Amino acid sequence: MTDLDLINLKIRTLIRTVMGMPVNSVRKANSNAPTGGKSEPFATVLITAIDAKGSDERRLSVIAGTNTIQSNMVGQRTCSVSVQFFRLGAYQNALRLLSILSLDSSVSMMQQLGLGLLKTSSVTNVTAVINTEWEEQAKVSIDFSAIVLEGEVLNTYGTVEIDIHSDKKDIHGNLIEAISTISLDVKA
Repeated sequence: MTDLDLINLKIRTLIRTVMGMPVNSVRKANSNAPTGGKSEPFATVLITAIDAKGSDERRLSVIAGTNTIQSNMVGQRTCSVSVQFFRLGAYQNALRLLSILSLDSSVSMMQQLGLGLLKTSSVTNVTAVINTEWEEQAKVSIDFSAIVLEGEVLNTYGTVEIDIHSDKKDIHGNLIEAISTISLDVKA
């Protein structure tokens, strides 16, 4: 399962940091959060779609000193994200974000967060009347790649007994049944 909240947080952190915006000014969309003063700009992030890219890689490792195995799945996802800017300078902020995401410092931060920039849309001006006043609004869609990791601990058997039955005939043609028991230590 993909942790949407974690991916959303990483994208919000990226946008807030590279844009130099104040703490809590880039928030999850569709949430009941205060928007600050009437003129303070803010942005929202909404993940609109997530698609798996290729097959996930499964990694197994033995947990030392136990009869358990750590099973991890690592996969790449494409995340389609809608970023909306509100209030003074909304359109300019959205345009600026597209430019800033190509800077080396932004690419480095995306790598640290396990994100990659795939593509962006054009910026759309969606200025609207809010409570009888105009409020600047702009939106842009951005596709990111994200690495996801899921894991679980699996209990295993320490020792397994296996019975081996073999049938053969002696030199006179009589059937001889042999049963052998072998104990095996099962290790990953």
